[in-house]
Amino acid sequence: MDSSRVVVVTGQGRAFCAGMDLIAWNEAQKSGTQVTKLSPQHGFGSLSRRQSRKPIIAAVNGIGAYGGGTEIVLNCDIVVASDTAKFALPEVKRGVFAAAGGIPRLSHIAGHQLASEMVLTGRNVTAQEAYQRFGFVNAVVPPASLLSTALSYAEQIIANSPDSVQTTKVGLLLAQKCDPEQAFDRNIKCAEAARMYDGDNMKEGLAAFAEKRKPVWKNPAKL
Repeated sequence: MDSSRVVVVTGQGRAFCAGMDLIAWNEAQKSGTQVTKLSPQHGFGSLSRRQSRKPIIAAVNGIGAYGGGTEIVLNCDIVVASDTAKFALPEVKRGVFAAAGGIPRLSHIAGHQLASEMVLTGRNVTAQEAYQRFGFVNAVVPPASLLSTALSYAEQIIANSPDSVQTTKVGLLLAQKCDPEQAFDRNIKCAEAARMYDGDNMKEGLAAFAEKRKPVWKNPAKL
């Protein structure tokens, strides 16, 4: 059984993720073995369109995230970026477009005008810009503090009721694709909410509050 309750994603080497291998794509186009490039079911890297019930934290290291890498970042719940990192959706510079979920997500997060600035120019955005202007980065830290900061967020989440976190994550997913009233209605009626109300963790949370002690949570159902 997978007992992990939070996922932290980071890169190995000089970047979080540099995006698709355009050299290989070009060779496939020249050889005629590939006419179009469609995003798989869960998006680029199996993450950019994944509707995960677990919170996902991105720790964006090195020079940052480009193309599909930025689309992965936009689908994460919390984003910590190194102050050396940059972000870009440069597909328009290469004759394609951001097809792995980045356009609607960025528009939802940053608004139409800021999203348009980023995806229509294809320019690089610094970590500070992503934090201050575009709003898809939660914290910008020195490289040496990147993983510890991401893990601190994870520890704060894990300290909470796993059933409540699951139900809340469902609500966040619904908020991305439904109007507020529909999102609320579907959230309160979802299977995760039913398990929360019937489960031991809600009883434990209320009892711990009344008894002025820390709660001792039980593992939730497998996701």
